[in-house]
Amino acid sequence: MFTFPDEMFRENFVMVLEEFDHIAEQIDELLTVVTSDISLLIRQLCAHQCFSEQEMASINAAILQPGEQISFSLLNKLKPLSRWGGLLAASDLLYVLDNRALQIVFQPLVDVLKGEIYGYECLMRGLRADGSIIGPEVLLEQAKNADLLFNLDRLAREMALHQAVASQLQGRISINFLPTAIYNPEMCLRDTVAWAKNLGIDPARIMFEVVETENVKDFGHLKSILDFYRKKGFKTALDDVGSGYAGLNMLAELLPDLIKIDRALIQNIDRLPIKQSIVEALINIAKANNIEVLAEGVETEAERDYLMAQGISKMQGYLFGKPSAVPQLRILET
Repeated sequence: MFTFPDEMFRENFVMVLEEFDHIAEQIDELLTVVTSDISLLIRQLCAHQCFSEQEMASINAAILQPGEQISFSLLNKLKPLSRWGGLLAASDLLYVLDNRALQIVFQPLVDVLKGEIYGYECLMRGLRADGSIIGPEVLLEQAKNADLLFNLDRLAREMALHQAVASQLQGRISINFLPTAIYNPEMCLRDTVAWAKNLGIDPARIMFEVVETENVKDFGHLKSILDFYRKKGFKTALDDVGSGYAGLNMLAELLPDLIKIDRALIQNIDRLPIKQSIVEALINIAKANNIEVLAEGVETEAERDYLMAQGISKMQGYLFGKPSAVPQLRILET
């Protein structure tokens, strides 16, 4: 079923349907089309060069089941045609959300000076019906295209806390979140606060890491999220510092509890002076603002030794342990 902003637009749409041999029936100002392949119909319409992005957003559609009558509740299910394209392409994501089929794996955070694991980062993996793994990058891309980032982010936070307790995780629990998925901290994060309380987790043990695949444009919004977390007693961190959105000015402005230096800067840092200079600047900024520093992506003993010589003792990487559904209890032997 389709709705349109005006009659002329509807008439043009009917002509496009006829190009693909689809027959439309008009009911008042609505159009209905019977098809055995909804996905194909949506893809054909979304790919048609006749419509601009703005025009696609003005066409609303809802899927009727066989024999279903048009009703007020059905009208409430209308979504822009452009969004239906993303939804129908997000089969893996929709299965994960409908079935809560999200697995959390834990990668150790280590204190090299103490020679111990002091916490874990919680990373999500989707599960298909056959048990095969869906990578986080696939889920995030589908969620972005289907406008379901909030739903995925919320489920990931919930599952991370519950699976951390089920795994009897000790020490810090580090959980990723997407700032663009949170439109109002007080509204969107109240469940997170309730989950921690109900599970009996001290908020000071939980650290929320800002992760983003695109540049964060609204720094004020991001600051309001971090301020909310801190107000509730949680720790905050910026991921991938030194790359992308986490510039030095923003770092000093947001004042997180911890920064994670991007793995691209850590790789071969022991023999690349330019990387050494950048990391040294980050360390100085962090110290001046009483911020902890963690180096991520550490894979060699030479990288570890150089970082230790610079005063960085908190690290994460395959040298110490890979993500695992069963939390690792000791640092790998090197």
